[in-house]
Amino acid sequence: MVLAWIHRSISESIARSVLWIDTAAGVWKNLRVRFSQSDIFRISDLQEDLYRFRQGTLDVSDYFTQLK
Repeated sequence: MVLAWIHRSISESIARSVLWIDTAAGVWKNLRVRFSQSDIFRISDLQEDLYRFRQGTLDVSDYFTQLK
């Protein structure tokens, strides 16, 4: 069931490339390795944003939502 869900959730060309993998865990691992290339500049920007982010006058709910 999970394997079918993954296949329906990805583009057709990507699905064809993982069609031969017979377990959901195997497909997930393949996709993670393929698409988890880190972007050091984006990571740095996010870390800076998190460092500077303050609650200020926001209530806890709004603060948490923006933080997410």
